[in-house]
Amino acid sequence: MLPHPTRLKEVPIMSDITAYTKQQADQLLGGKYTKPSDGVPKSDLASGVQASLEKADAALRKTDADATYVKAITPEMFGAAGDGTTNDQAALQAMFDAAGGKTVWLAGTYAHSGILTISASGVTIDGPGTLLATAEQTSSVLVSGAYCTMRRVTIKMQSTTQRYTEYEKMKVRVTGDHFYADRITIDGSAASGVYLAAGWATFLGCVIKDTRADGIFTSEGSHDVTVLACTAINTGDDGFSVVSYPDGPVQRYTNVGCKVLNGQARGFSCVGGTDVTFASFYVNTCQAAALYVGGEGDGFANIARVSFVGGEIINANQNASTDHGALHITAWGTRSVTQVSFSGLTIRNTRSGASAQLRVIRYDNSTITDLLLSGVTLIDGPGTLVNLHQVTAAGNRIYLANVLRNGIDVTARQVFTSYGALTLDGASTKYVVFMASGGSAPVLPTAVGNVSVYRFKNTGDADATISTTSSQTIDGAATLTLSPGNAVDIESDGDNWRTF
Repeated sequence: MLPHPTRLKEVPIMSDITAYTKQQADQLLGGKYTKPSDGVPKSDLASGVQASLEKADAALRKTDADATYVKAITPEMFGAAGDGTTNDQAALQAMFDAAGGKTVWLAGTYAHSGILTISASGVTIDGPGTLLATAEQTSSVLVSGAYCTMRRVTIKMQSTTQRYTEYEKMKVRVTGDHFYADRITIDGSAASGVYLAAGWATFLGCVIKDTRADGIFTSEGSHDVTVLACTAINTGDDGFSVVSYPDGPVQRYTNVGCKVLNGQARGFSCVGGTDVTFASFYVNTCQAAALYVGGEGDGFANIARVSFVGGEIINANQNASTDHGALHITAWGTRSVTQVSFSGLTIRNTRSGASAQLRVIRYDNSTITDLLLSGVTLIDGPGTLVNLHQVTAAGNRIYLANVLRNGIDVTARQVFTSYGALTLDGASTKYVVFMASGGSAPVLPTAVGNVSVYRFKNTGDADATISTTSSQTIDGAATLTLSPGNAVDIESDGDNWRTF
């Protein structure tokens, strides 16, 4: 990171934090996605994350001590009233236009009716004051200058009537590189709380609440982004999201120690992106999946190397009309989703009516490969562990290891729900497959040398068919039809399949 023109004392500290956090993430993940030989993560998540947060706390104390390092300018110098009622739009904009390389000190509440633009480089906005937007149509604070900082201030939206998606409604929109946000509060937004489209950005100890859309939305090819110890409260959409389009994926995004409380959609999400890490996270109550990875069609980028490492999830997927489960992976169009891992998680009280704790849903000509679920503790919630839809379990390499539900190891059972063609493998000793309505068609692997036992139950309202590979048979027939409500156990006799 280059020296900041107004934070020369602080830059080495923040550089150390960013580098240290990324180093920890690399250590946690082994630098790349790999499947351990025994399926158990080898890294010590807790110590790495704690060390990162301790360095962050030390940096906060240091920046407080240095807060008076630079002589500040104030909105009052440019004619602002700062009383929360007077429209200070003109005074604020004049101040920001003159603030290049300077610190702006906000002490009052400054109402503004239009977009505020910070285009100069090296602007630091500090203090206990508030920028109060009064018109949702033009409520954004745009930071387009490089090396800009916001510290401790509140960025507030007076009131909103609906959700918007336009730039002008994003509460803080960042397009300038090397942005740094330190303990700012974003209170309300007609769209996202933060819309990030830049590189080398850091968010530390920020609070985003009561937005119509996402908390911190990272997109448009952003890269080298670090989000530390931030909290999203009652966001109208996802708490922390990474969204990439075909012209450039978000890359090297690290999110450590963040919380999502009472989210109206998903907790942490990646819809297109490369080398994305969420670590030591906490989600308490969300309407859809707590953790979501989606290759949502050809209008979005592919997904590679996304890791969720260490975290606690409570009350996921409370909205029954959105059947996500706690963890959700999906792809459609021609999108590719590969190398996604969930490890070291505790998941409590996912909506019991959800189809599964982890849903993997594929459509069209998309691909989903190399998924890992390891070291996960499940407490209550749906009894089905994994629900696959149009996903080939064997060819797509889905690994499960050390998964406990209410103290019982459910990994070996490999519980699936089939809504389409489901090709099973022989990696587990026992499978349980629930065959629902809609043309369920599980396909058994070769019986030769296979010691697995498969239990099928038809939970739908129409007949379902089980078929074989390599011209093998089930009780002498090429297929087995299972009527609604019935169950069957199938094992190999060495050459073919038989029921018992």
